[in-house]
Amino acid sequence: MMTNEKTILIREMEKQRFLPISVETLSLYDTCSSCMNQYEPDELSYHLFYQGEYFPGWEILVRHYFFNRCLQAPKSNELHHLDVRSYNIIGLIYGYLAQDSIATIHPAVS
Repeated sequence: MMTNEKTILIREMEKQRFLPISVETLSLYDTCSSCMNQYEPDELSYHLFYQGEYFPGWEILVRHYFFNRCLQAPKSNELHHLDVRSYNIIGLIYGYLAQDSIATIHPAVS
């Protein structure tokens, strides 16, 4: 079970999703990452998802790896929205790589 502090950090990270990545974003990610228990399935799912989402400078295949791990990680029913978001971003990655036939398997939906 996540503490209120962790829940607040996750909400803060979600507010940053569509803003340009800044030093504050990376600092917030580091803070959240350091307090996540990677042996707790729900917290691990969040950790993997944000590793894939918040580092666009990383190689696309590395980001793809984190999103796939997030999809495979066991999680509670309340976190299945992370699966949807992961599939959407993977679809966008394949579209960016001009692999449209694979992108249709992972369509980006709003």
